[in-house]
This record gives sequence, C-alpha cells and structure tokens, in this order.
Amino acid sequence: MLPEKAKLGRWASVRGRISEVDHAFGDPWSPDNPLGFDGVLAAAGTGMPAPAALDRYDGLALNAEFVPAELGGRLDGLDVTGAVFRPVMRRDARLAAVGGISSLLAAFVVWAGGNASQRLRTSEVLLGGARLAIACHQLEHANIFFEEEFRARRSGSGYLLSGRKPAINNLDHAELILAYAATGDGDGPQTPQESHSLFLLDRAELPDAWVRRLTKGPAGSGQPPLTGLELLDCPVPGEARVGGWGQGVVVGASAYPLINATVASMLIGLGDTALRATLRFRTHGPAPAGRRINERQVRTVVNGAFADLLTADCLALVATRALHLLPGECDVLAAAAKYLVPKLLSESMYSLSVVLGGAFHTEEGPSTLVRKHLRDLDTVSFGHVGSAVCQTVIVPYLPLLAADAEALEAARPPAGLFRPGDGVPGLSLDRPAHFGGADGLWGYVSRALAEDSVGAGTELAGAFRPYAVQLAEEMRDALREFATLGPVGGGAVPDARGFPLSERYALVLAAAACVGVWRESGGSGFLADPAWLLSALDRILRRLGRPVPPLPAEVEARLFAEARLRADSRIGFDLYGAELAG
Repeated sequence: MLPEKAKLGRWASVRGRISEVDHAFGDPWSPDNPLGFDGVLAAAGTGMPAPAALDRYDGLALNAEFVPAELGGRLDGLDVTGAVFRPVMRRDARLAAVGGISSLLAAFVVWAGGNASQRLRTSEVLLGGARLAIACHQLEHANIFFEEEFRARRSGSGYLLSGRKPAINNLDHAELILAYAATGDGDGPQTPQESHSLFLLDRAELPDAWVRRLTKGPAGSGQPPLTGLELLDCPVPGEARVGGWGQGVVVGASAYPLINATVASMLIGLGDTALRATLRFRTHGPAPAGRRINERQVRTVVNGAFADLLTADCLALVATRALHLLPGECDVLAAAAKYLVPKLLSESMYSLSVVLGGAFHTEEGPSTLVRKHLRDLDTVSFGHVGSAVCQTVIVPYLPLLAADAEALEAARPPAGLFRPGDGVPGLSLDRPAHFGGADGLWGYVSRALAEDSVGAGTELAGAFRPYAVQLAEEMRDALREFATLGPVGGGAVPDARGFPLSERYALVLAAAACVGVWRESGGSGFLADPAWLLSALDRILRRLGRPVPPLPAEVEARLFAEARLRADSRIGFDLYGAELAG
C-alpha cells in the first residue's frame, strides 16, 4: 500500500490533469468559444471534428497518455488514460476517435504483440504528433471498415500484400498503418485464429507503383469521402510483420483487454454531458412541451442517470486497474466493462429524454447534444457488434466460474483495485491476459455480503439489508444457471443460453465494483457516503428483476443534492469529481 501522502498526490494529480485538459478546450457552453458545443454541432454535418479542436488536441499531446513511460510517454495507469480522455469525449466523440482512439487501437496491439523496434517506432510516431490507422480484416454483418481485406504471401525474406480495403478509418491522418492480411497460402488447413497476419506499414515507405488510394462516398452527402487503399502485390519487408505468421487474430485479441477497458472508461465523458445538458435545460430552458413532469419525477430520472454513471465508472475503474494489478484475470473483466458501460450510459441517456420532453426532438439547445452523444456512443463502442464480441469472451467462462466454488470464494483482489489514488505497476507488455483466470470481484462481494459489511456502520445499515439479501440470492441463482452451460455439441461455439446470463454476470461485477470503491474510499468525501452505493445497488437489482423496496427519501434527496451541486459548481459527475471549465 502506498503512503497516504503518495495516494493523495496521485489522486490530486489525476484530478488536476483532467481539469487541465478540460480548461484547455474552454467553457463548452460559451457561444464565444470556437471549441465549444456550438462549434462541435456545426462541424457534425461534415463528419469530422472542427479543425481548431483537432489542433488543440494535438497541442496538448494527448496521445502521449497511452504511450508507456519506458517508451517516453505519460502512461501512468490505464485508469488515468481513460479519465484524462473524458474532457475530449464529453465534448465530441468524433474528436476523441480521430484524435486518439483510432491510434490507440493500433498502438495497443503493437504494445501487446510487437517487438522492441516496432514498439519504439510506434511510440516515436505518436510522441511526434502523428497518428496510426488500422486496416481491419473482413467481418460479416459489420460496417464498411470491415468490408474486404488484404492478402499476404511470402516472397523471399519479405512478403507481398495485395487486395482492397475501401475504407480505413483515419487513413489520411495516419503515418503508420496496422494491417490485417489473410494468409491462406496452401500450407495446410488453418483455424480461424490462424487465418491472418499483422503488418505494421510505414506509409512513407510504401512504393507508389504498388499502391492506389481509394475514395468512396456519395456526392453532396455533406460527409467526407471514405478513403482506403488497394495494394498490388506490394512488397513489404519481413520486419514489418507483427507477431507470428498466421497469428494476427491471436495478437489482436491479446490487446482486447487493454482496448476494452480503456475505451469503456473514456465513454463516461459522454454520460457527463448528457446529464449536465439535462440539468442545464431544466434550470435555464423553456418549460417542456406536452405533458409536464413533476419535480419528484425529475429527481428520480436525474438520480438514476447519476447512479448509472457512477456504477459505470466503478466498473471501468476496476477493469482498467486490473490490467496492471491482475493481468491473469483481466480479459473477462474488461469485456464485461466494455459490454455494460455503453449499455448503462445509453439507457440513462434515453431516460433523460423524459425530463427534456418534446425538446428532445428539436434541432437546437442541450437536447441536440444528448441525441448526438447517443449516436456517438453507439459508434465509438462499435454498437451491437462490439457488444456481441464482448459477450463471446464472457460466455465460455461462466461454466468454469461455477465449477470451482472453492477457488471463487478464495480469490482476494488487492484493495488497490478499488482505489484510484493508489499507484499501479507498469503494464507487463509481454504478459497478455490468459483466459479463465480467477474472479476476484465475485469472491470479494460474496464475502462482503456474508460478513454483512455492505453499508455496515452507517446510518443506512438497515436500508441495505434487503438489497444485500437480493444480491446474494441473485449470485446463487446465477451460479446454478452458469453450471448448466456448455459448448454446443462439445465444440467451441458458446451456448446461446449464456448470452443473457453474461449480462447478469456483468451486473454482478458492477455491484462488486461499487461495493469495493465505497469500502475502500477512506471514510471521507462523497465516495464514502452510503447513499450513492445504495442507489447504485437499487438500479442494478432492478435491472436484474429483483424485488427491492423504494429508496429512502433521504437517499434520494442526498443524491440529487450532490448532482445539483456538481452541475452548479462545474464539477465532473464521475468518481474523480474534477473541476471543469463548464
């Protein structure tokens, strides 16, 4: 455990960094701020972020946040990386995507599977202010960025790449391209995991004679044309390959925990703006058209969105910190965070439309931002495809979880998993997560329930008891159902019954994360207040279909007062509660 002074130092440092980034973009609500929401909405029709906002992003050197310190970057824990990107995300998810996320996706694959020289080259590009792009492999039922794919075959000491990718996200801004290429070359049968190789391509070194730039997009659409590449037996040096021949899918998958947890953490910024915009509308906007809702309904909706945001942040916090503290079990946890966080935020944003009333459908005012952020949330989190991919990671693990109850109860996560003020060790780049690790969170909350310590010692201890009983029953029932799952026909296809169960599992992990953050809060400040924890458990258990009593009026009043205070004082709605520009 770090000394108390060190903890406060990291906590204050992270909050200060969030505030610094947010203030660098100025008050987003000010009509005089060219980087504010007016500029964001004006640029939305172009399909690109405002150029001035992208320039400011580059001036802040934000991509250094996901370059490891040993490579010259500022990565001080992926929990910090996710939190520092929230000021960008809360303004414009497209700015976050073009500026950083596209590069992050490629860089994390290189950190996980590249060699020393590839990691060094990637870090140099990012720290120098340039960007990365990914040429994805072909995937059915996905978007245009997964249409068609490159092919690779050996040629002497190198390779020849051919084929078309009609759309490569961020291509025109990228100096390096991480390209998947199909590798079927007649050397025998291949599994799906052996079907592709990865190559790190330097655009400046691709010979013009073997490369054609592609553009695609309807004229007059108001959107920029999509850009891609066609490679015509393009020669690529052997050292460009990332990982083993035919191991591209495996290498890419090894980076998924890093990507899933970090992106889930960034998304919290979208929820902040939606809640803040709704409260501003309620305070400063016109009376909602149509049926009026009373103040009690407003309080219920606002409290629910606030509690959902805190729940999402608790789960994102433990998922990002697990990458450093529990690398052997972070894959399933990260997938659960990436699955559940967008779902919680999306549902709470839709619920806020009740407060906005008919204004939710207008083309001006705060409601426009809520709708834009809803669309962006689906895009940045990869929509239903992203959710399904995360569920396929979780489902095979569920019967294993139920098979060894003794190990489940014995697992004890470090307290630092729940403490954002504690430092974390550096990422172990050569040690990707292994499927089927223990589940410390499940055991943690199970013991807390057995010890009757959830809410214990507080004035709300009695109010917690029915929630603790229902959560314990849910966990017992879920384990019994997990035990009935198995692969279809003894093969690798997950049991379809596991997909709804994967959501139940993710919700239990979210409850465990909330309990852990509250218990390890140090007994002071808002995070030590049992009211937010009770509200979070109430929302989780209702989603699980469990009968729970109404929240005490005192709890609702305390949570709403905190939400109003943060809105009026320009304080973030997340766990960090940093001072914001507006």
